Amino acid sequence: MEKRTEAKHAGIGLEGQDRTFSSGVIGPAHASMRLLDPGNATELEQFEQAFFRGFRQSSHNQLIRWLWEWDEPRQRLRTRVPYEDQKIWVGGSGDNLAVGIAVNVRLALLQSAAFGFSIPDSLSEGRRICEFLAFFSMGDHSLANGHAIWTEVFRALQGFGYCEAVATAAPKVLPLYRRMGATILDEREVEGEKRFFLRFELIRTARWTARLDERATGPAPLADNPDDALSQATHELGVLLARLLPVMDLARGEVDRSFGIAARAKGAHRIVEATRARLALATAEPRLAFAARLRGQQLEHLNALWQAIEPFAELIAECSGTHAINLVEALEAILLTAIDAWEGDRESVHTLDLLMSADRHAALERVLAANQAHGGAPDRLAVAIGHFDAALGALKIFSKSLS
Repeated sequence: MEKRTEAKHAGIGLEGQDRTFSSGVIGPAHASMRLLDPGNATELEQFEQAFFRGFRQSSHNQLIRWLWEWDEPRQRLRTRVPYEDQKIWVGGSGDNLAVGIAVNVRLALLQSAAFGFSIPDSLSEGRRICEFLAFFSMGDHSLANGHAIWTEVFRALQGFGYCEAVATAAPKVLPLYRRMGATILDEREVEGEKRFFLRFELIRTARWTARLDERATGPAPLADNPDDALSQATHELGVLLARLLPVMDLARGEVDRSFGIAARAKGAHRIVEATRARLALATAEPRLAFAARLRGQQLEHLNALWQAIEPFAELIAECSGTHAINLVEALEAILLTAIDAWEGDRESVHTLDLLMSADRHAALERVLAANQAHGGAPDRLAVAIGHFDAALGALKIFSKSLS
């Protein structure tokens, strides 16, 4: 995976750099985003210079070159959408702007149209839509910080009355935005490069990113009535499922000094214990007993899933080669489908059922044989495949509870 020396992630209009948030220690630099005043020439210059720094390492890409307006002599970068049609959130101050998210709020000029995309009529009926134009981040690249940034902006856009957002994404950054709840509307090949057209349902994506925010210190205090306890338990099940996605990043070999695999697993264990207590309270109420028992079964399936994925991720992170990466990507794709199914998407429930009904054993044996044929580490990968198989087994049982 290519590494950058400046901004380690940039990319809605989602072009540019291919890193997700990864290394770093959570700090105050991006603790709060604020709206840029485009009428302030000094602020605007600082933003354009930070925008340039964020994408400097991607300036060789021809799609990037003609998508935006580059001012090389002054080292400034801007989109082609007029500033009066944008809202821009930034983190940091002065010459130390470290984060920027630019949003097209009028859509008089759709940036995505440069790649041949258009907003479907079915999406624009009765909903206020905006378009993410650009995103860069420098400094604190932790996964938790990234989720906090996006949660803040998603909620701010909701406060302005927007329900949906669209954006384009390059393939290398697509997994990050899929993990945030984005769905693919369309895809095109432009000048030999693939681009995806994404939809962000803001209520849903804000909920996803909030679940992924590891800076939440743990489960909320136990509710003192059964209805609230059941509601809390249902929320925490979604958190447990969503927080498996950053573990997939770590399985690829990313480094997060603040929250490694073991730390994330411990956090999940705390959530499991607290959720068991909530469900015990809810089960004591006869009218809630059936729903609480169902949630209890789902909780144990997710606990088994975590117990399989933690050692899988630890082992696979030490493996090299395409077979290891393919296993991670396959599991991540299934987890994304499971989250959509948990959110109530019936098509995803059906897809998850189909995925879980497939005979996986022969395919896993072929992966192991191919790895051995290419001189891979057979013992380590074999053990990882065993945990992979256990994870799929837990997901299979979990999927049946959603049907």
